[in-house]
Amino acid sequence: MSSDRFQKEYKKLNSQQREAVDAIDGPVMVIAGPGTGKTKVLTMRIVKILEEGLSPADGILCLTFTNSGVRAMRERLTEFTGSSASRVVISTFHSFASSLIEEFYEELSLERPPRLLDEKDAVLLYDDLLENNDWKHLRLRSGGEHNFGDLKSLISLLKRERISPEQYREAIEAEIFQIRNNPESISSKGPTKGQMKSVDKEKIRNLEGRTIETARFYELYEKTKKERNRADYNDILEYIVELVRKSSNVRDTIRERYLYVLVDEHQDSNKVQNEFLNVVWADVERPNVFVVGDDRQLIYSFSGASLSHFENFLETFRGTKLVTLIKNYRSTRNILNLAGTFLKSTLVTEPLEGKEGETHPIRLVEAEYPRDEILAAGLEIKKKIAAGTVPKECALLVPKQAQVKTALTILKDLGLPVARGDKSSFFQLSETQSLLRLFRVLASPYSPVVLSELLLDGAFGVPFLTAHKFLRLYGRKLSLESLEKGEDTIKNLGKIVAELAKEVQKRSVY
Repeated sequence: MSSDRFQKEYKKLNSQQREAVDAIDGPVMVIAGPGTGKTKVLTMRIVKILEEGLSPADGILCLTFTNSGVRAMRERLTEFTGSSASRVVISTFHSFASSLIEEFYEELSLERPPRLLDEKDAVLLYDDLLENNDWKHLRLRSGGEHNFGDLKSLISLLKRERISPEQYREAIEAEIFQIRNNPESISSKGPTKGQMKSVDKEKIRNLEGRTIETARFYELYEKTKKERNRADYNDILEYIVELVRKSSNVRDTIRERYLYVLVDEHQDSNKVQNEFLNVVWADVERPNVFVVGDDRQLIYSFSGASLSHFENFLETFRGTKLVTLIKNYRSTRNILNLAGTFLKSTLVTEPLEGKEGETHPIRLVEAEYPRDEILAAGLEIKKKIAAGTVPKECALLVPKQAQVKTALTILKDLGLPVARGDKSSFFQLSETQSLLRLFRVLASPYSPVVLSELLLDGAFGVPFLTAHKFLRLYGRKLSLESLEKGEDTIKNLGKIVAELAKEVQKRSVY
């Protein structure tokens, strides 16, 4: 550990950052706007704890929300502490919860730890439930693919709101009862006088049909998961809350194991994550719980995050020290002023202080769809290049990785010279991974394993569920010849691969 390095960087901190780093004891809440150095503060605080010998490295727990956040924190910490950084527990909430369940599953009366249901596993489970049960309203889409996208979204929402299948069914039945017994549902005039209005009949028909059937599907989904000892992402968090509520032994173990707890991006914590923090540490006298966040940067509202969870920290953890970082090192004043008109904080009144430097006017363009936004930006870039701006001085940022490909296509269609600016490894690109799967098949055309990976890839035109059903039929007997017996998309892929494999064999030199 380099004490000199720490002291050098510590001196560079502004007064608010230093205050946050120095607040070692008791609960601390840091309001950190964008570009104010919150990651630096988190890192420096961990280093200070280690420098002063207040905790061993593995006695510090840092929770964040993404794997990229974990990597960024680990890299920063390594710069200061070297190998000690690997012993600090830096984890996503889900990963941390999974590790505790793995350790204490018997406290939940489970025979073994549940296996996580990943995205593909969930697709297969939904498909099995739809395939092997009688449904009147949960129908197949044209093309043979099951229409379970809405089902997945609904069930995920119900689980985030902690509504059980039984509660969901009761709510549906209560709504049906209310409509049937509402005087407003009865027509008071015309030929249908004294009868239920057609609009309310339709509501009841939908509720008693597809909606009740959806509740039944939800029940089967939960039942089947338990029978197979599987858990989805929402279950993992529910399990951990049940675990700490149920077992004082687990609560005491966590408290003794982790002397300092730091939570990054706390505004994105959902109800269950907050409940975990509250159950374990809220009744501890002056717990060393340190949270960093910004109520202007709520991202994960789709997963149940709410600003109330962030704002209530001060109420739950009495005596919390509040520190506000207001000096922005990333953006100039005009950018911050514009952001401030759209994003208001309920916890702080001080405006962010921008960095000094050249400012440029900001123009807002309204667009109906993301593609239109990209097109408008592309046309603006084209104007600038025509006026003499060098292309490499122009950049287009998109909010999602999935939009990069769309942006590249649009800009190329506009005749602009483009290059990807993301730092993804060539071998991490989905296109590269697909090519590698094809190469593996060409190298081992008789391997059922590599053939199945190719079928499930999706980039080669075979729908995932079509591939899944085909693989269920052939399993270990899968071969290039068997692809001829599949649907058209599978047949076509088989022909292409077979021809390529022949060419490779011809050209091979031994």
